[in-house]
Amino acid sequence: MIASPASGLRIYRKLDTKLTTDAFKSYINEKEGGSFDFVEADRIRDYIWTDEIVGATVGYSVVGSGGDTLADFKTLAEAEAAKASAKVVFNVALADDEDED
Repeated sequence: MIASPASGLRIYRKLDTKLTTDAFKSYINEKEGGSFDFVEADRIRDYIWTDEIVGATVGYSVVGSGGDTLADFKTLAEAEAAKASAKVVFNVALADDEDED
């Protein structure tokens, strides 16, 4: 077994879209080209969106480089701890020569 620190992980905020404005949704769609119910936590944005994002946050997700959600958390501290301690583990199994024909 080989383990190494995981890289390329990001933390996203899960948002309750009922708590976000149409202006925010338009901004996210236009500037970030993504879903307005799931935004990158560390992305630099205009400060006018900070209160809305924080107020609409219902949870956090650690997301892999391929965009897949790896784990969900209730707090930012939990998500950051998981990201910081994540490891990639490789298990190697060799086939027995007798099994191959």
